[in-house]
Amino acid sequence: MKASATAWIAALALGLTAASAHADDIEGNIESIDKEAMSLVVDGKSFSTNEQTEYEDELKSFSDLQQGMRVEVDYEETNGEMIATEIEVDD
Repeated sequence: MKASATAWIAALALGLTAASAHADDIEGNIESIDKEAMSLVVDGKSFSTNEQTEYEDELKSFSDLQQGMRVEVDYEETNGEMIATEIEVDD
């Protein structure tokens, strides 16, 4: 009984870990911007933004982003989708 309870707890912990988001960041130039989809491509990777995305430095909103601008994007990857959590100008 004790062994099966331990195995169940371990399986649950692994399942929760697999379902959680993976956080990371990337620095690079904005290659393209899709204002309608509120997404951008940096270093060949596509990032979605949402109402929780934070903008730092002189960036106040998504509309301040420009193609060619060098940025750092903090993001979470969930189910293969990269969602920007913070975008700031990279000096």
